[in-house]
Amino acid sequence: MRASDYTIIVDLPEDGQSLLVHGYTGAFDVVQEHVAGFLRQMCGPSDDHAPSTVSPDTLAILHQRGYLTGLTSEQEQARVARLAELLILPALYRQRMAQADQDRDADTEPLH
Repeated sequence: MRASDYTIIVDLPEDGQSLLVHGYTGAFDVVQEHVAGFLRQMCGPSDDHAPSTVSPDTLAILHQRGYLTGLTSEQEQARVARLAELLILPALYRQRMAQADQDRDADTEPLH
């Protein structure tokens, strides 16, 4: 298990808390400093990470929300590319089709 490449950690000025944001799951959570520190450690290049400093329940939640993943970097990039195909490309297609309809309608309006 490793930290997702799409995990963003922002330190908050309040009592040692951090904001976690996940780039493709849309998850966002305020966590204690030790949870953010654990994730930062998991972001490192080494596969030899220290034992977990968070509870098994917290680990399960971090995994469920996408901050931790069992995917390799390459597998995760492929997942994001597939999500883009499923979510973004159809929206762009609909937008282009709507623009084409507007352009066609403008071309067929009678001149006054």
